[in-house]
Amino acid sequence: MDKLVEREAAARNPLVAAPALAVQFFLTPLAVVAITVGVYVGFRSLVANDSRSAHEYLAEVRNGGSDRRWPAAYELSRLMSDPKVRADHTLAPALVKAFEAAKDDDSRVKQYLALAIGRLDPPLPSEAVEGLTNTLDAADGETRISVIWALGSSGDAAVVPRLLPLYGSEDQGIERCDRARAEGPS
Repeated sequence: MDKLVEREAAARNPLVAAPALAVQFFLTPLAVVAITVGVYVGFRSLVANDSRSAHEYLAEVRNGGSDRRWPAAYELSRLMSDPKVRADHTLAPALVKAFEAAKDDDSRVKQYLALAIGRLDPPLPSEAVEGLTNTLDAADGETRISVIWALGSSGDAAVVPRLLPLYGSEDQGIERCDRARAEGPS
């Protein structure tokens, strides 16, 4: 029982306890956050360090292997969100040629090329409108939806008569596009 005697509280100097608290509650979490951010930035720079131009992606779509064409078309459609790329007038004819050459290709290539054409600054070249209009009867639903979106975003009133019959379509994807278009942006 003698050992169970309460110890007297040692008088702690607050100046000695402050650095330990600072390390425990501030510096350690700060170091963890800094390391996490460093790892994220490092991996992000490895993944996103693709600085190819639109013409290089287009060359990859035309000349790449079957497993490289659709990712290049996807990256090209993403790159078209840049106003500088959209304003490049030499890109439109090359996009149209690639789209027409991809008629027997993977449907994803046609889908992403249609999205890229739809993002061109209006008015779309007449060859682009004609090529997209000819693809409206495609068997692949995703490609048809991309073509409809591209034609709708072209701003060309001449495509309206060709798009109107699609409003009564029984294709669920087209029906969802119609509903989303009617509801407007959210």
